[in-house]
Amino acid sequence: MQIDQKEKMDLLRKEILCLQGLDAKPGHEQPHVALGSILENMPGQAFPTGAIHEFISATPAASAATTGFITALLNTPMKSNPCCIWVSLHRKVFPPALKVFGIDPDRVIFIDAGSEKEALWVIEEALKCKAIGAVVG
Repeated sequence: MQIDQKEKMDLLRKEILCLQGLDAKPGHEQPHVALGSILENMPGQAFPTGAIHEFISATPAASAATTGFITALLNTPMKSNPCCIWVSLHRKVFPPALKVFGIDPDRVIFIDAGSEKEALWVIEEALKCKAIGAVVG
């Protein structure tokens, strides 16, 4: 049986996604994250959850937009595990504004770390906790 080029590419993509841990395991669907047309550019048209993502902002305006994007992403994992830990050195989030994104600020534990080393330690410990839906830092 001859496999055409498209099928071969699809199989290779699927294999690579599995190796990267980005493909849903059998019987485990990725939760739907409402990102509109952005999802078209994601592997398997789904935002990978249960993974670490890094967002870098070069300007204060970009930082504000990135914070909004991250907050919008939090809505999905917080439906199943309604608690989140948000670690920062200099908090820039106004907790009541989280309601705009459907997140109850009372469900977010804000930790203001004294140093980068302390922030990384808190993030590492928070990631070990199964009762936490998301960790931002």
